[in-house]
Amino acid sequence: YDHQTGKKAQITGKAKTSKDPVSDAQWDPLSDDYLLVAFGDGSLTLFDAGTQREVHSFDRQTQGIKSLAWAKAQPGNFITATEKVGVLRLWNVSQRSPLTQIKVGSAGVNCVKAIPSEPNWFVLSFKNNSIGVCDIATRTMRYMSCPGHSETIFGTVFHPEDPDILATASYDGYVKL
Repeated sequence: YDHQTGKKAQITGKAKTSKDPVSDAQWDPLSDDYLLVAFGDGSLTLFDAGTQREVHSFDRQTQGIKSLAWAKAQPGNFITATEKVGVLRLWNVSQRSPLTQIKVGSAGVNCVKAIPSEPNWFVLSFKNNSIGVCDIATRTMRYMSCPGHSETIFGTVFHPEDPDILATASYDGYVKL
């Protein structure tokens, strides 16, 4: 919806990077037009929604990218995660290859989300149904839980007024705080 014109708008475009389905997409927090798009085959692209063109493609990763998030405290940097191994890759939009990787556990990562109150911290949900908090500035795990769900965690969200409360939702039908 375009708030200036009051009309519905639809943007369509296909990145040249991949024929696989999109696994995650995140708007650049510093741009109204740039969208970072990850594909299941490990391809990654920066897409300009204003011009409907691919701006930059990154080196394809051998393991598919499951989730990504912008590093708000590090302009131009973002992280990607794969469900195959417990490793985060730190990228910069000006580079084709990852800057570094951070070992976060033995299980693959389902989802990665920025923690609003700590701009270098990310909450991770793992394939073994546990969660963790990674500090990408120090490249360390700040917290790691034991598996708490009996099925895959598909969602994590922080309480809007208390950053110490995290809710997880799982295919097991439970929401846990």
